[in-house]
Amino acid sequence: MSKRKKKNPTKEKVESITRSAFAKLDKKLLLKVFINFILVFSVYRILVNLGERYENPLILEITVYSYIVITGILSILFIIWNRGLSNDVPTKEQLNDEMTDEEKEKFITDLITSRKKAKKVLLYLIPFIFTLLLDAIVLVFFSSLA
Repeated sequence: MSKRKKKNPTKEKVESITRSAFAKLDKKLLLKVFINFILVFSVYRILVNLGERYENPLILEITVYSYIVITGILSILFIIWNRGLSNDVPTKEQLNDEMTDEEKEKFITDLITSRKKAKKVLLYLIPFIFTLLLDAIVLVFFSSLA
């Protein structure tokens, strides 16, 4: 039996991988998502605090359920426009043989344009998901502090 040594990546290699991954990151898109999160979360907390201040559970319920419904609708829109959860664009050879070349080209261009719409939906979906996630974390771990 031969003993194989595990290769540990050097610190420089890890740093270069991290730098290249950060360079590929779309910082403008990330900033838009972050700003949308701040807006969505601020509105959510204002409405929840309003419901708590006036001791009106109806405001709380309407706020939480509306955010859940909006998140569900945006999720469904994303899945429909993205045509599933895959990110791969098929080649002409992968498509049905019964389709003509024009139909295949039209299908691929339609897929690309619908995925652009799906990307725009993510700008709003991700902030709603993180808002509900953050609210759940606060309810589970910090409800005894209130």
